Amino acid sequence: SAADTIYVQAQVVNDFNTRMASACFDMCVHNFLVKNLDVEEETCVDRCAFKYFKVHQEISGEMHQVKE
Repeated sequence: SAADTIYVQAQVVNDFNTRMASACFDMCVHNFLVKNLDVEEETCVDRCAFKYFKVHQEISGEMHQVKE
């Protein structure tokens, strides 16, 4: 049903966001003595999230083409 499809899509988006946040946090955040990210950490997180999203888009596009 349409509700099931929406639910599954929401789960996929949530899983993607969780994986991206975890991967980028682990790679970029190193200073836990201060509350805010420093400029280097912010830049790293921005780049990581952008690359993660681009790769996800490319893989999704390839998978969509394979289905057709």
